[in-house]
Amino acid sequence: MKNSQPAVSHKVSPHRHCFSCGKVVSVSSDYCSPDCEMRDQQRVKDIESIKFSMRLVIILVVIALILNFLLPMLLP
Repeated sequence: MKNSQPAVSHKVSPHRHCFSCGKVVSVSSDYCSPDCEMRDQQRVKDIESIKFSMRLVIILVVIALILNFLLPMLLP
């Protein structure tokens, strides 16, 4: 069965989307407002802080496991 309506072609002007909220912005900008830019920078900072904390926890767990297995061998 064929569709009775003709295919409609919509031309969309060149644009980008805000990195933070997804709103349409001009091609020359990354964010729709300074507030969105600050929010995104804070999000990136929070992610880096979480990554650092997770690495620290992993290092501490590995050290604890190594000491748990090596300490009994070192002590008489």
